[in-house]
Amino acid sequence: MRSPQPSVVVVIPALNEAPIIGQVVRDLRALCNERGALIDAIYVCDNGSTDDTANEARNAGATVVTASMRGYGAACLAGLDAIALLRPQPDIVLFADGDGSVAASDVHALLHEIACGHDLVIGVRAPALQEHGALTPPQRVGNAVASLLIFAL
Repeated sequence: MRSPQPSVVVVIPALNEAPIIGQVVRDLRALCNERGALIDAIYVCDNGSTDDTANEARNAGATVVTASMRGYGAACLAGLDAIALLRPQPDIVLFADGDGSVAASDVHALLHEIACGHDLVIGVRAPALQEHGALTPPQRVGNAVASLLIFAL
């Protein structure tokens, strides 16, 4: 007997991603496994976009949440606040970037690792895909330290 399919909710922090956010949402919504839809809900957390990001996301089938504070972390927290209102709570919360830099098909590999018993799974964006200047030197050092600590734990 198979175990029940876990419920999966995706949080996508986004700032001025109108040209691509609709495709990102559609790609995630299209993910299926042998039991049907893989993703139960998608929350796009608009972080003060000045373009049509919110409408594009909504038209693609996402629930749009407005982050009251600027910043990637604030947008992530706005998504978690929205998820906290869901009943029942999802089994898995997956964070994805809204810029199309991560293939939706990679979700299967991440969820497989969770099904194998891991509590936390982190995907790695290929270094070649990172925008020049996307991270300041202190952020790069912080990421390296956080990665080492996560690996050590």
